[in-house]
Amino acid sequence: MLVVVFDVLRPKHRQPRGEFNPWNAGTLEWISEPEENWGVRSIPIVRSRYPLWDQKDLARKVNEGRYYLPDAEEGWREGLVTTVLDAEPVQVLRVGGTSHVTIVSALSLGGAFIALTFHWWIATALAAIICFCAVIYWLWTGTDSVGWWAMFITMVGDGTAFASLVFGYFFYWTIHANFTAGIAGPDAVWSLVAASLFAAAWGLMVAARTVNRR
Repeated sequence: MLVVVFDVLRPKHRQPRGEFNPWNAGTLEWISEPEENWGVRSIPIVRSRYPLWDQKDLARKVNEGRYYLPDAEEGWREGLVTTVLDAEPVQVLRVGGTSHVTIVSALSLGGAFIALTFHWWIATALAAIICFCAVIYWLWTGTDSVGWWAMFITMVGDGTAFASLVFGYFFYWTIHANFTAGIAGPDAVWSLVAASLFAAAWGLMVAARTVNRR
């Protein structure tokens, strides 16, 4: 413990610079330059399990920026998307920058669930409204659309929740004889309202697809 404390507290401004790959290792964790404020200078194409041994001058070419994403020329945060099995480069993915909207969305969503646990209904409603407004602002800022996979996952989650609700209703109906005793079901008016809302939602979806194709 004393050795660790001494190593943390001792002055380090005069110590020599760390040596690059002092163990002559062959894996990529030894490719970064020591004591720099960045990770890998550029993203290389790896052809073997030990690229530093098998690919000639790989470390030099990486540190010279001869591979993918050496610089952020347009000031964007970018990442490389590859295939699943062979890791072949497919496209450059632009990642969102720093924003307070995401923090507000996360905190308000968490606050809604926490307040709901303690039955704080007013706090739950306020947190839910803040989260809803933050998410809507987040999605409607800029011209980039939501990826189809994100919408697909959202719809799968919604479908799972609805299927769980239907299953729970029929489950309790089968094990409790008086589950719905004395409770009147929806009449024709509410059934018509539900059908109308479903038709309106479907029509808006078709209209949105038509507009987006233009």
